[in-house]
Amino acid sequence: MVAAASAKRTRPDPAANADTPRAATEVGSGALMRVLVVEDDLDAREGLKNLLEMWGHAVDVAGNGKDGIEQAILHRPRVALIDIGLPELDGYQVASRIREALGSTDIFLVAITGYADARERAHALENGFDAHVAKPIDFSKLSSILEAKKVESAQVRVKG
Repeated sequence: MVAAASAKRTRPDPAANADTPRAATEVGSGALMRVLVVEDDLDAREGLKNLLEMWGHAVDVAGNGKDGIEQAILHRPRVALIDIGLPELDGYQVASRIREALGSTDIFLVAITGYADARERAHALENGFDAHVAKPIDFSKLSSILEAKKVESAQVRVKG
């Protein structure tokens, strides 16, 4: 099991060809997971990116829903943190289009929102998100979510 955890983490892509960037199909050997942050607020986006990188993840960012969908298709992250209140395409539309493009189980979607009540949390979970994190972000909760996905990914690699 130790060997599996230290092995290079790759995401096989049968459609990959010579023109596909390396980042689209693999995460560097030092990174835990590839994570996408879709957030229109520059400070929040960069702060999350920096934190996730400090935690050891490979991070891609997008400032709007359209770019977020493109980044998800290009880089195929294991987890996407998506702000619900995005301009033009809201977070629910982004989540739906990413799931449609990548498959319903190929990515773990986390709603990041200022709406923290139980009704909003249920709405996010009913509309394509796997988890809900309220702003201001509870970093211990976010860390727990990512840790659970990392362990799940490692178990899949060992079994597969």
